[in-house]
Amino acid sequence: MGLFNSSRSDVAGRPMFPSPQHLQDFPGGGTLDKDQFPEGTILRTATIVSFDEATSIFKVLKTATIVEAAAADAVAYKIAKTVNDNDQPHLILKTDVLAKTVGGPSYAVATIDQTNSAFDTITFGTSLGAMAVGDVLFHSAASGADKGALKVIPNGVLRNDIVVEKNTFGPIIRVGAVYNRRLPFKAPQAVKDALKGFIYFSEQR
Repeated sequence: MGLFNSSRSDVAGRPMFPSPQHLQDFPGGGTLDKDQFPEGTILRTATIVSFDEATSIFKVLKTATIVEAAAADAVAYKIAKTVNDNDQPHLILKTDVLAKTVGGPSYAVATIDQTNSAFDTITFGTSLGAMAVGDVLFHSAASGADKGALKVIPNGVLRNDIVVEKNTFGPIIRVGAVYNRRLPFKAPQAVKDALKGFIYFSEQR
């Protein structure tokens, strides 16, 4: 079934959800799009997803966090291997199209250098523009100078960890609050806008 740990709802002993008793799920949960990730991949609690109620299939929105400032003409960017106190990797792949803002530059990853133990370096054929530490890149739907758009439109988060198998089930929260600083995938503003009124991103530690 792909359920990794049905009781885990924390990061390093800290709760992921401020008020777990007030969470609302999509009834029945969903099955992960089997083509997104190889078997054995672990997706952590509160991973941002898009759930299609008609098909019961959900997809993950991948993001990457910038760890070193980059100039306006940069084509190489250093990103975090993992986020916060969990061990969720960024899962970005070569040829994934990334953007920082909706309507902004959006281009495919040309190479990924994973040789440094502290960060990965992703390189593009065309610059995505200047970056500050903490900026978040998201998986984008199209490539172009002004084509930045969410690859999938999020409408929920995973309730607990899952491990990717042939058929991977996941319970999905559609209404509730999460601790923003503990998310396995950082949430860019475009994600917060898409989930406004449904998922509240608390800035409490």
